[in-house]
Amino acid sequence: MVVARHGEDTFLFYSRFDDELDDYIDHYEVWRMPHLTDEELRESWVGLESRALESMPPVGLRELPFTVTTRNSIDMDVLLRGEGR
Repeated sequence: MVVARHGEDTFLFYSRFDDELDDYIDHYEVWRMPHLTDEELRESWVGLESRALESMPPVGLRELPFTVTTRNSIDMDVLLRGEGR
């Protein structure tokens, strides 16, 4: 799971493990989330997607609109336009 912020928006990216494939699925499920405080993000993320405001189009594993390792600059325009499906 990855949580990213863009302006006032917060997004959750989740790549689930598929037991039948014995591997992770090839995309992230994406949700627009309510504002999550740093304290909330330090808590368990189990079921976090149940708090989503809306589901967004899936994003391929290699098509994240930001670099996970840097996390300090996020360009979410691709996601917001619905690209990367």
